Amino acid sequence: MTSSAITALINLAKAAYARSDPGSYKEKWSPALLGAITNPDRSQLMRLAVADCWAELNQTLQALSEVSDLSVFLPASGQFDPTLIYPGGSIRQPFSEFVASLLTSAAQKFYFLREEITLHSFIEAVLANYENLLNQGRGEAITAYNLIGYTGIQLSPDSQVSTPWGVLKGAPTNFRVGLGFNATTAILAAPCTMTLQVSREEYPVQHTADAPIAPTVEGARQLLPMAFAMASTGNPRCAPMITFEAVLLPLVELNSYRHPGILYPIQPTPRPSSEELEATEAWARRLEESRGGSLQIAERRLVSAIAQRAEKADALIDSVIAWESLVGTRYRTTTRVAGALTNLLEGEPAARSALRKKLLEIYELRSRVVHGDLAGGDNVSMASDQAIDIGLRAVQKLHDRGGDWLVVSSETRADRLNIQG
Repeated sequence: MTSSAITALINLAKAAYARSDPGSYKEKWSPALLGAITNPDRSQLMRLAVADCWAELNQTLQALSEVSDLSVFLPASGQFDPTLIYPGGSIRQPFSEFVASLLTSAAQKFYFLREEITLHSFIEAVLANYENLLNQGRGEAITAYNLIGYTGIQLSPDSQVSTPWGVLKGAPTNFRVGLGFNATTAILAAPCTMTLQVSREEYPVQHTADAPIAPTVEGARQLLPMAFAMASTGNPRCAPMITFEAVLLPLVELNSYRHPGILYPIQPTPRPSSEELEATEAWARRLEESRGGSLQIAERRLVSAIAQRAEKADALIDSVIAWESLVGTRYRTTTRVAGALTNLLEGEPAARSALRKKLLEIYELRSRVVHGDLAGGDNVSMASDQAIDIGLRAVQKLHDRGGDWLVVSSETRADRLNIQG
């Protein structure tokens, strides 16, 4: 990094930081420039602020245009502006926009990661983004953040959940991206390293749709909801669902979001206790460690029953399928599943007798629902909640046993439990 480029970039960052003060934005810009945004913070004012610092921006562009590692981004006669190709899309923009994005992306980092922004921390973030711009110019890997939004959970401003896939914090109060009727209430940020491409072709080749999914993203999709479900102690159970996915890059402003394509029913948004959040972190680690096991289908069915079913009858069906995925057999399914679950969950003979009776009653009600005999709504609702609780307890017991209990087939587990207990 040349000293003149660094000096110019710091001067631009200082000027833009001062211009983006949320306390005085109304004196600078009309509401029409902000569109639907109300009560903006620095990240939402930064683009206007950078454009307003035209003198410092021009000095920065002049200084950076002399940096050889950035030649791939510089204007070239007779060629298209450079296109940055990244997972999920691409953007073509002039060199000036890449430079401006160093500041807007830096401000967005504090916004999405819910970190305090100061002049000093902002300048550091801008310089880190500039280092990534240099890396990209040399064709090297850059650092970024995978962002995943969730609904169905409330976190206090001072709470966070550290998982193997990233850190989950409450969403900004003025964040409006969501899917259906469920607002985004929490955002997980996972740092990552990626190698991007820059092209001046008229129609650059995009990343294929079947590109490998980052393990952190896959874990956050599949396992984080189950970790919360296992840690929650009351009804409704907590199983956050994804509302969006995005990548916060250091070189371009984040302005588009992907969603999983599923419309979830309206969900309650419980606020887990500090004990439940601590338990969630522990369950996240346990689920990540056993990701290669044979419980995933049951776990996904239980999450579906908690958060993805508008009808209690559907949740009941999902829950019992989860039982069968845990301890199912090819014959005498009802009695053998009930017996295996009873032996797994209870040690006392009297308690086993009562639980076995309850399991068979739930099985009978599920059978009636499946065959079109819709039982009373209250009965189905109660049975659904009980079936979910039993499924979650069974998953916990199997994790407590550990070892090959997590990897053998459901039939092997059922045989062991029915013979050995």
